[in-house]
Amino acid sequence: MRQGPELCCINPECFETLVQRLTAAVRNIGVERLGEPNIRRMMQTLGVKSLKDIFSLTREDILRLEGFKDKSADNLLREIAGARKVADYNLLAALNIQGIGVNIARQLLNLFTLDELAAMDELELEKQNGIGPERAKVLVRELRAQKVFIDELRSCVEVIDSKGGGGQRKTICFTGKMPEKRSYYEQLAEAHGYQVVDSVSSELSLLVAVDPGASGGKLSKARKAGVAVVALEDWLASLGTNTETKQDDSGETEESEQLTFGF
Repeated sequence: MRQGPELCCINPECFETLVQRLTAAVRNIGVERLGEPNIRRMMQTLGVKSLKDIFSLTREDILRLEGFKDKSADNLLREIAGARKVADYNLLAALNIQGIGVNIARQLLNLFTLDELAAMDELELEKQNGIGPERAKVLVRELRAQKVFIDELRSCVEVIDSKGGGGQRKTICFTGKMPEKRSYYEQLAEAHGYQVVDSVSSELSLLVAVDPGASGGKLSKARKAGVAVVALEDWLASLGTNTETKQDDSGETEESEQLTFGF
């Protein structure tokens, strides 16, 4: 089936479609370094089909995968454990509903809880900014179709509600070249109740920098505005994280910072 310039498979049980959907879901839930190659191995070797299956993996399961040894298996388990605390909009985005990415999910869940959203009809939803009739129709259909899966997933994770918290949460911004992808730290901040922003202003609560003593646009603006600046390692320590060995997607390891969570 052709959708615009793209040729798409319409079989929902197609293996390649399931691989891509699960890879996107894992990324949205916050397990960034579990990329497509290992997702593919998990599906073929362990029979993994959904996020619920990812959260059910044991150390013994992971050690059955090619390229994984004791340390890399432990690192992956820690990262999966860290993803058990997730913002509601990341969970919604992880459902891979057409037209409902992180930004739209965040917008909706700042106004409604997941349960309130699931109870709404198309007419109510299409009135929301950026939704319209088509997105409303798909959202209602998919939330109903995936209800059992959503309930199972919510039993595996701690979901942080966004509704009513947008204006009350502390804002945080990051600057400098960091050991992990910037999105990793942003998701970690969201999971701990911060609202991530891209720029520095006098309204910013906290600027996290790799090197607080460096000069630069965001650091200079923060100093002039009287915004608190903290080193990345100190901010991570305040969340109860520590350092270990980083695992790449092949299962091999390299010396780097590995964030772990206090769960």
